[in-house]
Amino acid sequence: MPGIIFDTSVYIHALRSGDSAILTLRRAARTGETKSRPLYLSAIVLEELFIGASSARDRKILSILERNFDKINRLVVPQKTDWILAGQVLNKIGLKYGFDLVARARLTNDA
Repeated sequence: MPGIIFDTSVYIHALRSGDSAILTLRRAARTGETKSRPLYLSAIVLEELFIGASSARDRKILSILERNFDKINRLVVPQKTDWILAGQVLNKIGLKYGFDLVARARLTNDA
């Protein structure tokens, strides 16, 4: 995918600081790049944001964000094979570094 996906923390910062400009972005550039790329929204990031949305205002903003990204076909939803591959990779990392089962499960949070 030739685009950029922001982590949940980027949106959390925007919501907490009241800086809604980032919520309207549909293109972004990496540091040091002059050419912007399409911005995508991960359904997993959206789920994490909805979990933490404590006000009706924030839930409304997130619903609008979801609708807007869905309209332009930039809402990324992992498929079954994505989840399976992620589990296999995280298992290998956990085994390589000696993580117990609980620590391996926690690797999923930001994978």
